[in-house]
Amino acid sequence: MSSADEIGGAFMRILGVDGPDAVGGLLRVAPDELWQKLPPMLPMAPVIDGDIVPHASTFQTLTSKLAKSPWCDAVMLGQSELDVSTMKQSVTHANVLG
Repeated sequence: MSSADEIGGAFMRILGVDGPDAVGGLLRVAPDELWQKLPPMLPMAPVIDGDIVPHASTFQTLTSKLAKSPWCDAVMLGQSELDVSTMKQSVTHANVLG
């Protein structure tokens, strides 16, 4: 399972949300229910889909694009030892669905 559509579709099926009102159905699911029903083997990580996220960003690609941008004068980056705490489950189970 590698595409964002496959992962999202699997999650929607687990929640029982389908059809033309899928977005409305998803909005009606309680936030606690979302996390309780999320199986550990479903990869919940960023996906480079070629559309919304067209490619992996690097410092080199970002700086070259931002240097040409009239609207961005500077970029501020930060670091926190807890940055990836929400990704632990994804990394732990990333290869389960292969």
